[in-house]
Amino acid sequence: MKQMTKNMTKIMIKKTNIMTNMTKEKTRYVQFKFNERFISLFLNARLLTIFCCLLSCSSFMACQKKIQEISLSDKRLPAEARQKIADAQDAQIVARVRLDQALAQLQQAQEKQLRSLKLNLGSANSSFQQLCSAKVNLADLQVKLAQSELELSQKRLQLVYAQTAQRYDLAVYEVAGLEQEVEQLKTRFLSFRSQVQSSKTEWERTLNAWWTAYGQMGNQNQAYWSFE
Repeated sequence: MKQMTKNMTKIMIKKTNIMTNMTKEKTRYVQFKFNERFISLFLNARLLTIFCCLLSCSSFMACQKKIQEISLSDKRLPAEARQKIADAQDAQIVARVRLDQALAQLQQAQEKQLRSLKLNLGSANSSFQQLCSAKVNLADLQVKLAQSELELSQKRLQLVYAQTAQRYDLAVYEVAGLEQEVEQLKTRFLSFRSQVQSSKTEWERTLNAWWTAYGQMGNQNQAYWSFE
């Protein structure tokens, strides 16, 4: 009986050890599968991140790609395409000339305003100073308008190059981004044009006020004509 009990105890201990080992193996297996799944998810996330970065870099490079000029003598283009390029180039030249003229007019207005400070026109001094100030403000806005027109014409020329290149399979560019930039510059240009018109109205008001004051100057108007 004692021997039987002893044997049963050994069997129970052996079973317990077997169960314990099986539990440990199962735990290790579950842990291994968990680690394997975690590593797989981690690698997939890294791959996704790298893919997104590459995609972003590709898009960025497409947006940043320098637009190449297209020669008017390029025989691959029909006459219509070359004419469109020529018109865009002419618009840029005209805008540059207008900017030069606006800068010269601003300089003249500023110099005249400085010289007017030494002029004695009696009761008409205030009106003349307001007139000079209004002219400087107008000239300054005309410079800003000319600058915005030049920037717009330059961006439009780039857009024409890009559209023409894509249409005739010469190159590939991010045209949508250029179109958006053109619209933004156009909005800015129209805003300055509206400001210039308002400034012209104010200058005309001060001009009328000046001629009214001039009519009341009498002999003092000789000083004005000497100034001019």
